[in-house]
Amino acid sequence: MREFCVVVLLTCLAGCASHPRADYVPQSGAAPAKVPARAEYSFGVLPLNNAVRLFETYEPLIDEINRRVAGFSVRLETAKDFPRYEAKVRNRQLHFLFMNSHLVIPTEERGYRIIGRAADTIRGCIVLRRDARVRTMRDLQGAAISFASSTDLPGAMMPKLFMKQNGLDVDRQAAPRYVGSPDSALMNVYFKRSGAGCVSESAWLSWAGRHADLARALEVRWDTAPLIGLGILARNDVPREHVQSVARAMFDLSESDKGRRVLAGLNMSGFVPANEATYDRVWEFLTDYRRAFGHTPTLGGSE
Repeated sequence: MREFCVVVLLTCLAGCASHPRADYVPQSGAAPAKVPARAEYSFGVLPLNNAVRLFETYEPLIDEINRRVAGFSVRLETAKDFPRYEAKVRNRQLHFLFMNSHLVIPTEERGYRIIGRAADTIRGCIVLRRDARVRTMRDLQGAAISFASSTDLPGAMMPKLFMKQNGLDVDRQAAPRYVGSPDSALMNVYFKRSGAGCVSESAWLSWAGRHADLARALEVRWDTAPLIGLGILARNDVPREHVQSVARAMFDLSESDKGRRVLAGLNMSGFVPANEATYDRVWEFLTDYRRAFGHTPTLGGSE
């Protein structure tokens, strides 16, 4: 009986072995073509606010761009602070991006091309408490002065040059504090940890709109002359037709009610085309800044 079972088992195994495994059955006809993945591009925005506030502010812009383009999409990206954001640009990690005016040309030298700018000019604001006994810039000698970042053009560089031209060398005659965000700079003034805080005009208006009760205790005591605002750049390996689609979507925002609502949330009136020549006045400012301080910030946050 045992011999009969062995024979049956061997016969079954031989029969199974005679059929090739399914993985090895040859396929007839051409292999199906691979469908390319839908392109998704990062869109970098400056870390002007905390992450939650920043995404609340800029996500409507990204959503509206995606509604207006076809065949690809963009997603919002930022960084913890200005140096990290600029390092992402230096390392070409972003496809589209906003950049402060003074770093537009260095960004272009990293393989990006200028496609537009914010239509509005920028100003720096020097904010004090309303009850501060400060009449002239020299009255701030020895005081702590808060900034978001040393490389923030309207929030630090423009005010510092303005103050030096009006009698106060912040680095030598005061105590500059770089506190990470415009909101923090203003809160330092509110709580009297700083004698003054320097922020961009747009950052002040945004903060004052969100904190009207706190803002009543503060005032813009001085502001700077205006300068060309944020640049919009695209990495040079993004297909030209996709770059044109994003640019067109941004330039056309001011022509519709929904687009104007998006712009209002950004405290901007619109976006317009730009090129290198657009930023000639910025280079003049940087020359003045370099004469005053001996250096200008470089891409990546170092000076």
